[in-house]
Amino acid sequence: MKPGLLDKQVCNKKLGITQLRDLGGPNAINRNPDYVKAVEESPNVFKKQNGIFTHLYNAAHRFGETEVFKC
Repeated sequence: MKPGLLDKQVCNKKLGITQLRDLGGPNAINRNPDYVKAVEESPNVFKKQNGIFTHLYNAAHRFGETEVFKC
């Protein structure tokens, strides 16, 4: 059983100030439900992909070019 914010039924104590801060702090787990659903449907949905334009920039970098399109 996971205690809620003001739930005294578990261990007969409420959450303290630092525990409340941990729930809303920058390191708290707060996943977007749309992101979780997309990853469950297709695990590779957010991986980097190489397409025609990525190949263009990679080829320019291989030849030492700093600008892909020049005037």
